[in-house]
Amino acid sequence: MNITRKVTLREAPPLVGTEIAVYVSGIPCDLSDGYTFGFTRIPKPAASTHFTIEWGDGSGATYYETRTNLKHTYKRPGLYRIRICDCVNNVAVSASSATIENLVYAPMIREFRTTSTQIITLARTGFSNAYNLEKLELRGSSVRNLAAGTFMGCKALKSLEGCAGIERLFMTVFRDCISLPERVDLPNLISISADADKSPFLGTNIKEFHFAAKNEETIKALKFYQETGGNLGLEGAVCVFDL
Repeated sequence: MNITRKVTLREAPPLVGTEIAVYVSGIPCDLSDGYTFGFTRIPKPAASTHFTIEWGDGSGATYYETRTNLKHTYKRPGLYRIRICDCVNNVAVSASSATIENLVYAPMIREFRTTSTQIITLARTGFSNAYNLEKLELRGSSVRNLAAGTFMGCKALKSLEGCAGIERLFMTVFRDCISLPERVDLPNLISISADADKSPFLGTNIKEFHFAAKNEETIKALKFYQETGGNLGLEGAVCVFDL
């Protein structure tokens, strides 16, 4: 007699949403064998029962049904590319330095790229003090808003790719990002939340902003910054309206 058993495989979300390049240093550590990287926040839609992370060291994909304990320890130094499935709707890391578990987190990040259609706003202080972060790429994603302090203190950040879709910048987003280019193009920007000491660009070397306001309301909202940089906190910065 033949017995047929039905087997239901867990359906894994595709690993197409977000990629983070993490550099693990070769500095010796006496507290643990390796270096741990983790996420402080990965909110997910209520409809999703699990999500997937591939840690980039050949260990295979890991399935998570919880948002806690999202950590991985690397045994050898090197550059690893973490891939996260597209069911998550935000990503954030902490800026902790060495602890008893040798957690480094934010300073380990070299690149952040997302093509996610789920992420609309990048988390508040989500990558703050990731001082080794060099490249941000949002091309192909649904990211429209950068929350307060998202990339504050990312002193090595020099490349903003695919940021044309950004509509709203909140306070201190790029504060002290001293390696940003002198010209920034934000063609779809609608609003900037700023005042003299909480400007999104305070402490940068940006000399010229290019906007492409598409309606009178947007033009009125941004005109304040046109001549001198206004409260962008950058004396002499020029704001150009490419209408």
